[in-house]
Amino acid sequence: MPAGTPLIDITSDVVVAQFGIDPADQSRIAVGQVFDVWPIDDRASGMEGTVSLLAHNVNSTTRLIDATLTPGDALPRPGTPLRLRHSRRIRGIVIPRSALVPESDQMVVFVVRDGTAKRIPGCHRAARR
Repeated sequence: MPAGTPLIDITSDVVVAQFGIDPADQSRIAVGQVFDVWPIDDRASGMEGTVSLLAHNVNSTTRLIDATLTPGDALPRPGTPLRLRHSRRIRGIVIPRSALVPESDQMVVFVVRDGTAKRIPGCHRAARR
């Protein structure tokens, strides 16, 4: 055989979704967790998927932690951009991490009401990950 000739082709009919996790959120994601998954252009046809692979290193190109999700019964078309949301529902609001301000042992956020900024205490640094 000439050099460079493939010796074996490994293929699979398993469809997976590859996604990236912010390194600050890595401790919150584990293999086996279930996420809601739906195509970006069609919110009505959602499905569930399970995290099947989680890298331990940061991807030097994306600066994210690579992860793989195996969808349940309903399979998206290969190459379909997807949205993911953790299946566990949490009551609260979403605040961008960049909006949190460190203050002694906790993080705070400022909310503007009637033209005045109000300081809202956040989580303690020890609990933040």
